[in-house]
This record gives sequence, C-alpha cells and structure tokens, in this order.
Amino acid sequence: MTAVAESFSKFWRLELRPTAPVNVFGMAGVRLAFHPGDLTQLSISRLSLFVNDKAVNLLRDLEIDIEKREWQIVEVPWASFRFRDEIEAVESIRLEGNPFGTFYVDDIRLVTTIPATDPVATAVRERSDETTPAALSLQQNYPNPFNSATTIRYELPHGGTVTLEVYNLAGQQVARLVYGLREAGSYALTWDGRDNADRELASGVYIYRLQVGQNMQTRRLLLLR
Repeated sequence: MTAVAESFSKFWRLELRPTAPVNVFGMAGVRLAFHPGDLTQLSISRLSLFVNDKAVNLLRDLEIDIEKREWQIVEVPWASFRFRDEIEAVESIRLEGNPFGTFYVDDIRLVTTIPATDPVATAVRERSDETTPAALSLQQNYPNPFNSATTIRYELPHGGTVTLEVYNLAGQQVARLVYGLREAGSYALTWDGRDNADRELASGVYIYRLQVGQNMQTRRLLLLR
C-alpha cells in the first residue's frame, strides 16, 4: 500500500493505493475514523471519500459533525458510491477536500458488515471524565446482582477503538454496549439488562468483556428478574 498526500492553495488530497487491486468479495464498504480538530463550519465546505472514481461527500451525505470535538466512526456502504456495476476490486481510496485548519483521519479499512442502525443499545448511557488512568481497567459492575439497571466502569490509559460486549455462558454475544473510538479517560455506563434488540434478558450469569486493541479484560455479572 502506498500513500500520497498533496496540498494545493485551497485543496488537499490523500490517496491510498494498494500494490495490486484488492478483491472486495464479502466486503460491505469502507470505514474510517475522523476527528475535526480545529475545523469549523466556515473553514471547510467539502470533504469527499473516493473509492476508485466514485465519491461520497462526507459532510453532506453522511453528516459528519464538524462541531463535535471527538473521534467519529464513519461507515460508507458500497451502495453510497453509486457504482455503475457491482464493485469487484478496490484500486484506490482517496480523500479530497478544502479544509483550512487541522483535522485527523485514522484507521481506514474495508469492512465485512455495516450495521443499518447504531449497534450500541439505546438503553446504554455513557459518561466520562478527563482524568488519565495509569492502566487499562474494567471494574466490577454495581449493583451486582442487579434487576433493572447496573453501572459498569472502565478506564483507558490511552485512546483507541473500544468494544464492550455482554455474552451468555454459551459464548453468544447478547449486547454490545460500547463500540467506537474513545480518548484516554475514566468512563461509566448504565445498562438496563436488555439485548441488542431491546428485549429483556433472562435471569442468569453473564460475562462482560472490554477489548482495546489486543488487550482484553472480562468480568461476570448476575441479572435477577
């Protein structure tokens, strides 16, 4: 993979080109992480993502929030690019725009699935503070056992892509509580014991797992209806 960045007076472009076309059989689209940095609505009017020669305007079509000062996950299915024929291979991925200021793009990749809706359960409420913990930590939920709701706390010494999921004892994922980029800090979320389809889970022991990169921690909780 080669990357070429070009900057003109009012124009910026970054192109990623593999050494050979990448077969996209089984792939659903493109995912990337975007942080607006110090951009404002007045300092950028266009930011387009190209796959081969077809583009999607990330500001207009996907409504990236320039005023939201945090990492945002952008997922673009193949259908958004309006290819004339079904796409078979990716020859290049390119970002173009006219920003005036600093912004950040990371973790550009092809993905096998793109959820039609936000995979994070709507019953999850998450909050954070600005402290920087010394180590990765997944704490025991409280209260435990619980009936209507419980709080799970975790700490990140560094930012990264965070996944926090709940599994039954058969190893099946029943709820995804967190999925996305998080900055370093201490976090707490409240979960009401419902699955990804907003159905009440049965009483029993469940395992909740925090994964950040290659690091993983697990704990058990007890739900009593």
